[in-house]
Amino acid sequence: EPPDPLCSYYGDDVGELTLEDPISFSGTICFTDGMTDAAAFFGYFNRDNQVKKCDNTNSDAWSPQASTMGVSIADSSAVGYYFSPRVTSAEREGVRKDCEVFRPDRSRKRFTFDYDPKGNGGTGRATVTLDGREYALDLTPGQRKSGAVFNRFGLANVRSGGHSVEFYLDDVTYT
Repeated sequence: EPPDPLCSYYGDDVGELTLEDPISFSGTICFTDGMTDAAAFFGYFNRDNQVKKCDNTNSDAWSPQASTMGVSIADSSAVGYYFSPRVTSAEREGVRKDCEVFRPDRSRKRFTFDYDPKGNGGTGRATVTLDGREYALDLTPGQRKSGAVFNRFGLANVRSGGHSVEFYLDDVTYT
């Protein structure tokens, strides 16, 4: 474990994937509890970026981290939590979509995340489903140009907020 507690992650080594590769993951999620100003992330990320030492006073201390592709469960004080797919490039240019309010109601929901590098006219598109509702997340030309390298799949600390989110994943498959 790295000495900086903000650098935590739990992930499988997936080799090296980039924005040129079709990437997917799926499974079920059960969201059970969350506190105000809390967030969590699961999906693909770059280990080196995740464990990079930060001092909490500069922009490196806050999300989004470079080279991430996945889903965040993040609190918005006005409405509750969102189930939000997101992608960040190697230059930390990020795009995300707040799909729907995601309540910690302890119900089991099926999700999919599919990234097609040829989608969106060749710029790249992630298509996400949550209990059958589909959402598209288009990458920007700048994001695609700067690229990203993913070498882990799992859970990663978002380095912002300060409280906890409790959820369970099951039947997970990934590229």
